[in-house]
Amino acid sequence: MSLNIRYIDMDLSRGRFSMSGKMKITWTDQRIGWDPTFYENMEVVYLPFSKDWSPDVFLHNGLSDHFMQTKVGMLTYQGDINYEISVHSISACTPNLNLAPWGLQICSLKFGSWINTQYEVEYRLPKRDQIVLEDFIGTGWKIVNTSGRLQSINNPLAKEPVHLVVFDITFQRQDHYDAGKGIHMKPKINETEYEL
Repeated sequence: MSLNIRYIDMDLSRGRFSMSGKMKITWTDQRIGWDPTFYENMEVVYLPFSKDWSPDVFLHNGLSDHFMQTKVGMLTYQGDINYEISVHSISACTPNLNLAPWGLQICSLKFGSWINTQYEVEYRLPKRDQIVLEDFIGTGWKIVNTSGRLQSINNPLAKEPVHLVVFDITFQRQDHYDAGKGIHMKPKINETEYEL
């Protein structure tokens, strides 16, 4: 599971972190592979999403989330399945009000499942490119650091723990427009004074 972030926003007064982007999910099912030499050297087949199995994905700390699944997935002859899912989420995040609105913010997105427990589906992170920023649009925020990690939590609906993929995003405001005062502010280099 990996994440490509396109947009972020933080409502400091309400502790709401908004994120839009794409999630890439890949897995291998060797039962559905084939030998390309028997099928005109065909190595890839595109399948409708509804025709095959896919892991359940749920944003555990979400206040609101919308997952728009792609209509097709890519299946390789080795049994590798690749899907991209469009993600638009609002999650709970405790704001850092030190030096507000310029202080560093750290918000986490905790993805996993309530249905597929750790022992049926093991969520993993790729060794590199866990979070990709190539499509990121600044919109007043600068992403300073990103990381991915695994976390196990107890599921009250199952005997086994649930394995979560957690994406941590550290970001900071680049500029701020105060509509009430009609002023546009940017932090100075030491970030303790503000430039109007």
